[in-house]
Amino acid sequence: MSVTTCRGCRRVVYAAHVNPDGYCCFCEAVAPPAPQTPAPDYEIRWQEFTTLLAPDVKGWFHHADLMLAMLTAEQPLLAVELGSYRGASAIPQARTLAEWGGRLVCVDPWRDFPGSYEQIQQNVARYGLTNVDLWRMRSVEAAHRWPEAEVERPAWIYVDGDHSDAGVQADLEAWWPLLAEGGLILGDDYGNPDYPGVARAWHRFGADKDLHTERGRHTWGLVWIRKGPSPAAETVHTELAQAAA
Repeated sequence: MSVTTCRGCRRVVYAAHVNPDGYCCFCEAVAPPAPQTPAPDYEIRWQEFTTLLAPDVKGWFHHADLMLAMLTAEQPLLAVELGSYRGASAIPQARTLAEWGGRLVCVDPWRDFPGSYEQIQQNVARYGLTNVDLWRMRSVEAAHRWPEAEVERPAWIYVDGDHSDAGVQADLEAWWPLLAEGGLILGDDYGNPDYPGVARAWHRFGADKDLHTERGRHTWGLVWIRKGPSPAAETVHTELAQAAA
């Protein structure tokens, strides 16, 4: 996924998050242009960065309501997030997991955005979270090291790292064997025109393994696959996704 430098604030950001004038979505120098046409089914809304569970942490967690409701229905004791940036999605998940004693492992090399590793450390500390582990390495490397760390199998894996076709495919292939039976592997930006490789990778992964892929409509491209039999919670997720439509 290509990165560029914002013309205004000089941050290193994903190219997809820079407007035609060269300013990034975090930059206050120039307001992003208002849409001139009705919003499509999947709209990139520049200003929606935070959730009520982490209102001061900027990032991307546009499908927070559905995803956190699903997390509550699943109640995994161990969850993994691949790609955490400053913690805009990690902190809400960790705060939710803490309600039943669950933990979150954040896996990210924290290389593309200088200072983001220090920022997520500060954000986790500021929210007083003691149930978050930061693994500073690439996703596939972390998956290879997982058995060596003698960590239990996670029942929830959120894929939100490299959005290229090859990157998503590598994450799915590396982490699927580690997912606990009955657990969920989820991802975002399925159907996002800025990241066409995401949908291709998920579709191919599901088809190759004859797995059923679920998707929440109007939830910023949230997609998920369950490993093994579908418990009653699956019906809850489908109803939640339909309600969000």
